[in-house]
Amino acid sequence: MGQGVPTGQVRLINRDAKFDQTLLLAEQGAKVTGGGDLWDIVERPRQVAMTIYKGREPFQVELGVMLDGFNPRVEQGGLSQEPMIRALLAAMTGDDEAEPSTWDIQGIPEVNDIPEWVLQTVDPGDHIIRRATDFSRTRQDYTLTFLEYTPPTYVQLRAKARQGTKGKTTLYTVRRGDTPASIARKRRCKWTDLRTLNLSVVKRANQNLKDGSRIRVPVVKQSKKKARRTTRTPNR
Repeated sequence: MGQGVPTGQVRLINRDAKFDQTLLLAEQGAKVTGGGDLWDIVERPRQVAMTIYKGREPFQVELGVMLDGFNPRVEQGGLSQEPMIRALLAAMTGDDEAEPSTWDIQGIPEVNDIPEWVLQTVDPGDHIIRRATDFSRTRQDYTLTFLEYTPPTYVQLRAKARQGTKGKTTLYTVRRGDTPASIARKRRCKWTDLRTLNLSVVKRANQNLKDGSRIRVPVVKQSKKKARRTTRTPNR
């Protein structure tokens, strides 16, 4: 049991579409995949390739559910599931004015902590029972595929970061005891400017750099001295 949902069932909620139903899990139940870390491998000539972390893969849930209104004891053989099927498909597709809204999945312990999902596919199975009177389905199995939803966010770069490091640069030979912070003081810049210019080398402000190695640094701007005005006394 999870979040008040009986064992063997799952509750699906789409508030925008006003869909809130507790469905029977079919024999295959729930299959959870994804959630692993994503890495890129970037080749470097004659060096070990770099591994760059890209983030985490979203979780995916395949739910086998049974829409079941079959009852041979009642008239027409049970309750038609066609209204629920139409509501499910409508909630998945959205409309011309708005994209499909998100879902809440309750009753699956592995993903109870994930608040929002998008419904990707609704695949009907072969277990079908129809009423003889109107041929509507009273029992139909489906496989519903949900993908973890993360709203799109965009990194807002500061103006200085977008502009990058301005001015000319030159190569600096590291001396014993040099750190990015101490070099930055000499070059009249910030240590983060050195990191920007030497991404594969400079990592921390107090990092001990290898004696004799060379890094790129900004050229120190020479301060312009104002010429003194001299007042000459006219000869009499």
